[in-house]
Amino acid sequence: MRLAVVYNRDDTKLLPSAYSWTYRDQFLAVCERFAPVKHITENCESSSIDADVILFYDVHSSHNIEIAGIEKHPAVKIEYFNDPHQIEQSGTYRTGQKFHKLSAYQRCERAKKRNVEYIICPYKNGYDKYIAPHMGYSPLLWIPVSPANRINNPLPLSLRFQEVIGTGHLWAGDEDFKPYDFRNWAYSQPNIIRAGH
Repeated sequence: MRLAVVYNRDDTKLLPSAYSWTYRDQFLAVCERFAPVKHITENCESSSIDADVILFYDVHSSHNIEIAGIEKHPAVKIEYFNDPHQIEQSGTYRTGQKFHKLSAYQRCERAKKRNVEYIICPYKNGYDKYIAPHMGYSPLLWIPVSPANRINNPLPLSLRFQEVIGTGHLWAGDEDFKPYDFRNWAYSQPNIIRAGH
């Protein structure tokens, strides 16, 4: 299988300096598994893409690449959506890089224009609630987020300090949009150690 991966080479989640390597590890694992992979990071013509499968690895739908004729390309097209509850948002990362993230509706419209056949999303309930209503069909490929194993000689559980670590955003949300209610509840429980996002 010939794979082409479309991504932003400056995506903060794919850089070695990312606060979490979860998405970087997943991206690198896909590239290694299907090597050699065609990397597409700039605007181009779809006719220049020699691939059976095209994966848009744009975690937060903020890479607004233009690929002329992509909707007619015969490859199977797959797009990765993290945070299915994402709302449209613009801003600047701490790195100084500006971003514009698309809402669930905008992400789906862009995927439909590209003739994307499958959506990869690590959160089935979020996909069902925020993405599926806009797609009009259920092309979900559920792949849970998973970092690479870098521990060569792990300590046995009996020798480890036992704590439950809570990580991730604690944003309260807006009006009736409360995507992290469960996480906020979980972090308030006894014996939870909070690790900043």
